Amino acid sequence: MDSYATMSKPVIKVAALCGSLRKASFNRGLIRAAIEVSKKQITGLHVEFIDTSSLPMLNTDLEENGRFPAEVEEFRQKILESDCCFFASPDYNYSVTPLLKNALRVGRKGSRSCIGMRRRRKSAVPSPANRSVP
Repeated sequence: MDSYATMSKPVIKVAALCGSLRKASFNRGLIRAAIEVSKKQITGLHVEFIDTSSLPMLNTDLEENGRFPAEVEEFRQKILESDCCFFASPDYNYSVTPLLKNALRVGRKGSRSCIGMRRRRKSAVPSPANRSVP
């Protein structure tokens, strides 16, 4: 058998982070939909929801011997294993929510993270800045 025929397509790993804590939020639903579509309709794409709710607020006092608490190190490892990041976040004062900002800051402190990585931000609800006023 031809070795080329037995090779599988490379899998693109997407780390999906939500900027909302609500389990029933529209943005978390957007991530669930992306996971579902990728499983059923897109070969070679794996979307994984990365929970950020247990991450502590960025505090360098938590660092001991160059390492942070286990949940921070696990989060960083999942980001490093991904090829790109997908952020689903409600608009919060024309930016992302503090939850998502903290995840990005914690994830980048002292390590390579999604800085320089392909990333995309979407919101399930349009921001007030983009709505037309009647």
